[in-house]
Amino acid sequence: MSRLRLRRLAAASLAATALFAVSACSSFGEESPGAGAGGDETMKIGVLQFVQHPALDAATEGFKDALDEAGVQVEYDDQNAQG
Repeated sequence: MSRLRLRRLAAASLAATALFAVSACSSFGEESPGAGAGGDETMKIGVLQFVQHPALDAATEGFKDALDEAGVQVEYDDQNAQG
């Protein structure tokens, strides 16, 4: 491949990645339908972990603790591939 072609491919890949990031964050902060002032809705969060490791386990627990402190009702689906 020529250098120009590689640069165009790199630019297109970068643009696609940026577009994906912007679209993924576009609904950040919006309330989901049905989540109103009552706040009785339980969120479902899947936690995927590749391997058991004390640092990863601590990060997961910290994430869960932060949501508990914020008063968010969460149902977790923990999955671990065990390497």
